Amino acid sequence: MHMKWKKILTGTLAAAMLFSNASVANLTALAKETAVVSLESARETLGTLMNEAIEKVNIEKDGIKYSQASKDAVMVKYAAARKVKNNSGATEEQLEAAIKDLREALDNLEQLCKVTVDKRFTNDIKVTLTAEHAEYASENEESAEFYVPLKEKVTVTTSEKDGNTPFSGWEMTVNSGGSSEDSGTKIVSNSTVYTFYVTGETHLEPVYSETDEKPAEEKIVLNCSTGYQTDFAYFLTKREIPKKYSVVEHGVVMTDERGWERYQNKEEGFVRGAALTKRSVAKRKGNSGIFKAKLKCEKNKVWYGRAYIIYTDGETTYTKYSEIIRYPQQ
Repeated sequence: MHMKWKKILTGTLAAAMLFSNASVANLTALAKETAVVSLESARETLGTLMNEAIEKVNIEKDGIKYSQASKDAVMVKYAAARKVKNNSGATEEQLEAAIKDLREALDNLEQLCKVTVDKRFTNDIKVTLTAEHAEYASENEESAEFYVPLKEKVTVTTSEKDGNTPFSGWEMTVNSGGSSEDSGTKIVSNSTVYTFYVTGETHLEPVYSETDEKPAEEKIVLNCSTGYQTDFAYFLTKREIPKKYSVVEHGVVMTDERGWERYQNKEEGFVRGAALTKRSVAKRKGNSGIFKAKLKCEKNKVWYGRAYIIYTDGETTYTKYSEIIRYPQQ
């Protein structure tokens, strides 16, 4: 090769190597800077979650209470997260693992439902309120109350008479988070001992009437509430069907935001088997009970759902729907 071309080629290779070394150095520095930023971002996210944990465990907002067991679980993950956050040598993987564990514990905080029974009477009436997993119980001259998990079985009892006035029924008011026709106030039982499953904040009052006439206990109760637990949104239904009927099928109809665009202005079309809907069918067919329909999704994914029940008197078959509720609740 000509000497001139050899010099040119040698110089070009040297320049290329110099450029390559500089590029590698720049990329290495950039990677280090990115890693530092990523570490700081993860540490900041963990700190935000830790503040949220302390607030939810220790500060009661809007009357919301969580089960002690789920709060204890959060604090276990909080303690582990604090060790990682305070460790200056913690890796990004360790920070991300702490974030995941603490976020999961927060998602699993079990919000309790308030159950209250009225005790304002002119005579000495004995009213009791019992449940296996009751927390935050309190009582005064006007009422007794406690907080229980969704689906908890609760029993209330009262006296046969208020003085000379006979007991006529339990008046129940339920707030399950939806604007259901089955929410609101209604007579649910004319027995002095009444057992039910909790689907939302519940208020009960024993009613005493001057007449011995008992209210007809033939109402069909169907309502629906919603919540979230570790990767799953759920719709929780409660049903009470008079004994003269048999349950054919019951469950929940659900749709996402795309489906809701079709039904929001014609809710009567949002029914079992409709287009763009999912259906979760219960296996048990008792005349009373609860059912939870689960949807695997992100916590903030929007869904709409309503409970349904198909029942028969042996000759005619009927279908009833609850009001539609949104997850997450607004």
